[in-house]
Amino acid sequence: MGHGAERARPVSGAELAAARAGRLDHDYLPGLGVASVQPYLDRYAERSAAARAALTWRALPYGADPAEQVHFFPATAPLVVFVHGGCWQLLDEWSSACGAPGLVAAFAAVGQPLSPHARVAAGLTSD
Repeated sequence: MGHGAERARPVSGAELAAARAGRLDHDYLPGLGVASVQPYLDRYAERSAAARAALTWRALPYGADPAEQVHFFPATAPLVVFVHGGCWQLLDEWSSACGAPGLVAAFAAVGQPLSPHARVAAGLTSD
């Protein structure tokens, strides 16, 4: 530490909770930062549909829930795995293929159950 610098004290759980209060929606719902998220979601879906129309792909289930699928776009190159955002509230593997075109790699878009049918607790759990 330099001269005059104070050592930061540990932040308590209560202080951290207070600092985060009111920010969780903003942090986990990026659509709150724009007037309407729908044009972005529409463009995502349109580009993903175009990718499916132009490229070879297949759906590979990895669990019992119908949402537990990987949409795989094969290639003879390294694999890029895309796990969409959306905080388990929106988007899925169907709307996440937009990253596949133009890659010199295989591409996999991973789907998972969304809320309210899935909860984030100690990991993602399904009802």
